[in-house]
Amino acid sequence: MRTNRTNRANRAILAGVAAATAAPATAQFIGFDEFTGPVTDQYAELALFSSDPGAHCVAVPFGTTHSPPNALSSALDTGEITGAENLYIDFANPITGLSFWAIDASVPGVTARFVVWDFHTVSVTDFVSTGDPLQRIDLTTYPVITRLEIIDITRDPAEAGIAWDSFEFIIVPAPGPAPLVLACVAARRRRRAGPNCPPEGGSAWPLARSRGKPRSCSLRLTRVA
Repeated sequence: MRTNRTNRANRAILAGVAAATAAPATAQFIGFDEFTGPVTDQYAELALFSSDPGAHCVAVPFGTTHSPPNALSSALDTGEITGAENLYIDFANPITGLSFWAIDASVPGVTARFVVWDFHTVSVTDFVSTGDPLQRIDLTTYPVITRLEIIDITRDPAEAGIAWDSFEFIIVPAPGPAPLVLACVAARRRRRAGPNCPPEGGSAWPLARSRGKPRSCSLRLTRVA
């Protein structure tokens, strides 16, 4: 009877592990269309936006946008919208599949740089503008992003700044409790079974200590993605 209860408990725990590790990724979108003015923590559940001292991020109406009416730009604290100040985006959770749009990057050539942070790893990608008024920025090749910096935006008078719009990304699911739970299940079974290996040809750990000298073995836990 006790063995049956133990088996049922173990099956319930493993079922919970399967449910916890099956959480789907969550797609997100930031379009800056809910308001105009400074952008700081309005999207705090997804990301925080900032700029250099003396400047800030701002949502402004643009004639050309990917999702009208607004796009993200930068402005001086004096009120002048320049579109040329550095922008910093700190994501609330690690993300992947990031893409967005550059607005009015009208000067061909390298007109900005993207500094991509994966926790403590940093990569730099040049934005090579084609001169088109609407250009998609594809950073989906980065498997994990925790921070994005848009820097070195050209100050060519013909450019008149660049705006950014329609940030799309997927929140990386947080790791579930699977490794800890599996370790606890394994430890419980080993305590009941003693230092024995599963019987040859079998898949279950013995629930009672076998007679005779135990065989030596090792336990390997594999986390299923």
